[in-house]
Amino acid sequence: MKLPCIAIDVSKGKSHVRSFFKLGKEYGKTFSFEHNKEGFEVLMDRYNELKENSGHDVMFIFESTGVYHKVIQHFLEQKNKKFIMISPLQSAKVRKLDLRAAKTDKLDPMYIAKAYYMLDIDMNVKKQEVYDELMQLDRYYEVQLTSLTKAKVHYRESLDLVFPKLDEHFDVYDPCVVLIIQKY
Repeated sequence: MKLPCIAIDVSKGKSHVRSFFKLGKEYGKTFSFEHNKEGFEVLMDRYNELKENSGHDVMFIFESTGVYHKVIQHFLEQKNKKFIMISPLQSAKVRKLDLRAAKTDKLDPMYIAKAYYMLDIDMNVKKQEVYDELMQLDRYYEVQLTSLTKAKVHYRESLDLVFPKLDEHFDVYDPCVVLIIQKY
């Protein structure tokens, strides 16, 4: 049996929330909160109410949304609360099952909750920080590689205009050739 949940649609600096006892049985009204101390207090008030009224522990569910979800993730980790981060593709899959699949800030938490209840999703295990750093370094490497490729293409195009057929006689990346090209 799945736990009651608090489904969060995360945005930049603000999130929309809906709470559920179970699939189809909502608790309370939809609300939004700012990602600040007061906002997180409101979120924890809802958590405590739902936990008390359901008699069960409560699971937080939210989409992994680039960097915006990291504030919520950090807060929940600091509070030692259970949470599941789902892919936006998983909630989109559930939303598309609906006949009137509208995408609004108030409806998105419902689709996130449906994804939790309908799909077989495992609870998140905290990754070591080194993996986040590796992902950032990998992204940086990819950006640099793309920039280098563009620069080389531009270099070759310019060489073909100024020194046609130079590459047939010399290695255009040889330091001596580069010095000659810089001089002229």
